[in-house]
Amino acid sequence: MTAILKRRWKPITAALFIAFFVIWPYIVPTRYWVSLTQQFFAFGLFAASLGFIMGYMGMNSLGHTVFFGCSAYVAGSLSVKFGFGPIPAAIVGVLFSVVLGAIIGMCTSRMRGVIYMMVTVAFAQIFWGMANQWVPITGGDSGLTGVPRPQFFGIDFRVPNNLYYLMLIIFVICIWLLNHIAGLPFGLAIRGVKETESRMSVLGYSVRMLKTLAMVVAGFFAGIAGVMWLWFNGFVGTGELAITTSAKAIVMVLIGGVGTIIGPLIGAFTLVFAESYISSYTERWMMIMGFLYIVVVMFMKGGLIGLAKKVYVACETLIAKKRSRIPGD
Repeated sequence: MTAILKRRWKPITAALFIAFFVIWPYIVPTRYWVSLTQQFFAFGLFAASLGFIMGYMGMNSLGHTVFFGCSAYVAGSLSVKFGFGPIPAAIVGVLFSVVLGAIIGMCTSRMRGVIYMMVTVAFAQIFWGMANQWVPITGGDSGLTGVPRPQFFGIDFRVPNNLYYLMLIIFVICIWLLNHIAGLPFGLAIRGVKETESRMSVLGYSVRMLKTLAMVVAGFFAGIAGVMWLWFNGFVGTGELAITTSAKAIVMVLIGGVGTIIGPLIGAFTLVFAESYISSYTERWMMIMGFLYIVVVMFMKGGLIGLAKKVYVACETLIAKKRSRIPGD
């Protein structure tokens, strides 16, 4: 019976969370909480895409924001400057991130450690500089404003709740796909690369190809997150390409826990809502958040999901000990 429950708890828990987010706009007191949840949808997917390459490939990228920001900029520029519809512009933006993922993946597939991190930072800085200087297309420091939201099937997504449910649907589908990919033979192969590249090469796997494909997958989902953020804000600026945005995603992954898809989501949810809550009480909220980050990194190596696993194992052990003391059990 216990084994059956363990197999079924994931879909049951997922269904409960989806149901919770469906009714969320109707149970919160103000629209502000719905907006925070929309931020979580965008940054949660962004963090999950980074967590995919960090946890499964061991590739700690400080330039992951290049996919997030470039997708938003391409979609925003095509909509505002060239008159593209929101959906075609979004598709081109995501495809641009996929191509960028392939290029960066091929360029960095032989690198690791600090060198890999610095090269990814260099890529992010290149595109940040382009966004800052290419004023006729990107708007420079002022960014792009007035980016239209999509309308299709007779639904106007300029209506806040309609956009919320669109983002929820995209978020759920993308997380399911990312989790499914992680469980495929491809996902198992990239985990093997993380453990030992030489052994995977001996077994006939192309390590460079696996790393490149992992970056393409991450770029695809980060690009979708960038489009979601663009639709939510109706604006894109150089901040979306800043290293601080990548650092924020890394913190989300570390807080939630590396090596899973759900971990970065927990980290993103915690960070988005904690920042909002703490900043409402003090102007020194960044100092408090920084202290919390240090505590998590130093004392909770597995993040919140690692802590939850430890508590679960401890409870199971305690229950097993109590059962063993009961005569005739």
